[in-house]
Amino acid sequence: MADKGESVKVAVRVRPFNQRENDRAAKCIIEMQGTSTKITNPDTSDFVSFLQFSFDYSYWSHDGFTESADGILEGKPGSKYASQQIVFDDLGQGVLDNAFKGFNCSLFAYGQTGSGKSYSMVGYGKNRGIVPITCDELFNAMAKGKSDIKYQITFSMLEIYNEQVRDLLQKVTPKGGLQVRQNPKLGLFYVQDLRKVAVGSYKEIEKRIAEGSKTVMIAALSPADINYDETLGTLRYADRAKKIKNKAVINENPLDKLIRELREENEKLKKALSSGSALPTEQVTMSGLTAEEREEMRKQMEEEIRAQLMANMEALEESGSSWEEKAARDHAEFDAENKAVVMTEARKNKEPYFMNLNVDPLLSGLVVHFLGGSQTTIGRKDAEPTPTVILSGLSIAGSNHMYIFKNPLKPCKDRKLAETIDWEFAQTEIAQAKGFATGGMAGLSKDQQRAQEQVLEILPLVSEANAISEELNKHKGFEVVLISAAAQEGGKETKVMVKMKNLLNGNTWLWERGKFMNRRYLMQDLYQRWLDGDEDVNKIPKEEDPFWEPTEDVMIGSCNAFLQSLGYALDFDDGLAVTDYKGTDEGTMYINITPCTQTGKPIDEDMFVDDPFELLGKPFHFKVNVKSCDVNKARYSKGLFVKYRVHDQDDYTQTKTLSGSLSPEWNHSKVVSFPSMTKDHLEYFDSGCITFLLYGVQEDTMPDSNLSKMSTKEIREMESIQSKANNMKLRRKDTQFGLDTPSDLTQIKAEYVLLQKKFDRLERKERRLQDICKDWENKPVEQQQYEPFFRAVSAVAYSTGTKLKTRVHLINRILQGHKSVQGGAAGVASVNVMQQTNNTNGKTKSPKANKKQDKAENSKTCLVM
Repeated sequence: MADKGESVKVAVRVRPFNQRENDRAAKCIIEMQGTSTKITNPDTSDFVSFLQFSFDYSYWSHDGFTESADGILEGKPGSKYASQQIVFDDLGQGVLDNAFKGFNCSLFAYGQTGSGKSYSMVGYGKNRGIVPITCDELFNAMAKGKSDIKYQITFSMLEIYNEQVRDLLQKVTPKGGLQVRQNPKLGLFYVQDLRKVAVGSYKEIEKRIAEGSKTVMIAALSPADINYDETLGTLRYADRAKKIKNKAVINENPLDKLIRELREENEKLKKALSSGSALPTEQVTMSGLTAEEREEMRKQMEEEIRAQLMANMEALEESGSSWEEKAARDHAEFDAENKAVVMTEARKNKEPYFMNLNVDPLLSGLVVHFLGGSQTTIGRKDAEPTPTVILSGLSIAGSNHMYIFKNPLKPCKDRKLAETIDWEFAQTEIAQAKGFATGGMAGLSKDQQRAQEQVLEILPLVSEANAISEELNKHKGFEVVLISAAAQEGGKETKVMVKMKNLLNGNTWLWERGKFMNRRYLMQDLYQRWLDGDEDVNKIPKEEDPFWEPTEDVMIGSCNAFLQSLGYALDFDDGLAVTDYKGTDEGTMYINITPCTQTGKPIDEDMFVDDPFELLGKPFHFKVNVKSCDVNKARYSKGLFVKYRVHDQDDYTQTKTLSGSLSPEWNHSKVVSFPSMTKDHLEYFDSGCITFLLYGVQEDTMPDSNLSKMSTKEIREMESIQSKANNMKLRRKDTQFGLDTPSDLTQIKAEYVLLQKKFDRLERKERRLQDICKDWENKPVEQQQYEPFFRAVSAVAYSTGTKLKTRVHLINRILQGHKSVQGGAAGVASVNVMQQTNNTNGKTKSPKANKKQDKAENSKTCLVM
């Protein structure tokens, strides 16, 4: 039976809560028992609320540990805590054992940002990870090995970024990065020109990167409920990885045979190159190709042949020199670099300096710039004059170059400053400076907490996009914005989005987080091509330019009409402030919402509901009128329209689009019908609202002639100065992550208007009853008929609410009693028409309402004789 290979060994590990998760009292969604891992959905109401997975190892490192005197985290007695040593014993030791047996070995970590990959692989401080422990054990095993066995260890360090391979042991990387080639003879892939360094101890190793047939994967899990989707994705990826099969082959190095085969292959390659014919393994069919395509294919094949020749020559050169010679050369270089490190550490105690911060804690503190002399200049290498500290890459003044200043001569004594200044602290501080409130998460929903996490994640990426735009002079600016659910079409939660702005004509676009991430990748690729001197970068079609987007309608802002008045069969009529996502006033929209018949006709003015529960089970109709709007900014005169939807409608209703005016008069109306009122409808009237979204039509207009003369950087700097000046005037509050509900001020105003209308309606009813009584009083006794009087009072009373209805029943009983006593003769009935004050349900009346109440209280009762 054929060997089907060995499965990838898969382990998962869950970390403790980080500080932000502890601050917001996060809930752990991961459980582990033996090799089984269970994840619970914190939001589901279904009977299946969890999913279970099985792996080779499930490591519980969430809690149950204590810190020893030397700083090592160890499990408490009886706990299931998996320490760094336990993880190494299960995974790292097997990798080391297989390496000694001659297998290529691979150990890799997978998981979202901040899930604990670096901790498991490398570790922090005293708690060393798999890689450093493996290296220690490697050299210990060599020291204890047999004297007749010779060990040779080399290491390489590379980075794959934007699909380009960089040699991290070389200071200069060729344009386009190093090339990845395939060696058909050895059946493997390799990086051409990647440096290999001989090492003799762990001190000489910073990082070991391996790739091969014996593969181990460790999946790092975030335990918090806010990360459910990402953690579930990691578990599913790990579950699929179990199905991968590797066929392990022991590496052998018969030197004489290898040298002979390399020389033979070189001769074949030279012959194929000189004759112009392809290698047997490179034969392709040329039919159907143009002359240009055939020439391009021939060049690619020749390039591959030359690359293989060079790789073989390097292998022959290595076989020709002794290991001792290579090791001595590399050790001398290491000693020189080590002396420089020792000198740097000594200077840190005597001179002020900048030290870098990185999202990966292991890469923080590795770059140090000392501030010598009375003045230190910082800039790029092409700056004039040449700066003291030279920085390369994007946005030297932005988050791509994050440094912390330290002065050992004057240590900072600010008690308010955090003990640890790391990347997370810096990003939180930047978010606050940009107007995002990043305080405690207590009281925030999971969606709002997720939004806060995403803001901290995306801010540095937006800074990078702005930096690339400046470098390539794309005249685009980017900004992180929070869009509340109420201000979205079909929105259910606050969204973190990126606004792209055309700096020349003011057009804007809103990108969702996923779209921005994709565009950012394309921007990085474009920028790398520009750095490599690709002249076609400035000639690409606009459809291929990640900074280009076709014009689209933009949402200017929104306003909310609250509906409490409908519960009392009263209308709503007001001018509502239209505000954008920042709360900036963009205009005023005039809205009327009024009860009506099914055909849209107004209801009787005397119709009034004292208690909204009277509406239950009855049909109810109201008309939404979008009358007009006054818009502040002239750029929106190209077209304006409004969208809205009522209650649980799926589709939005849209007004017609009006152009050429900043004061469009739509006079739009729509009748909304509820066939039978339910408690859900009453709740909607009581606490819900209709959100009206104001849109503007954008056109790809000609840019401002003055702005066209300025660079992207100059325009952004100008807008930044203007923005700071405006903020000082407006004193805009920080963007709060909890503000995904309509404005409290708007709702209070709506409630006030409702109370005022209820009072006005009741006062009008009282006056009509007073008039009926006066008419009765002024009639001769012989014309004072009880039945007509009763019907007139009933007509008015029944058009209001239950309280006046009760009084009418009282009048009826009095009249009936009077008739029974007097036998139908004329008599006297005393009817007190009580003034009806506004029932505010315990709410404070307005001063205007109190004045009208005083007036009502001073009115006289009517005596009917």
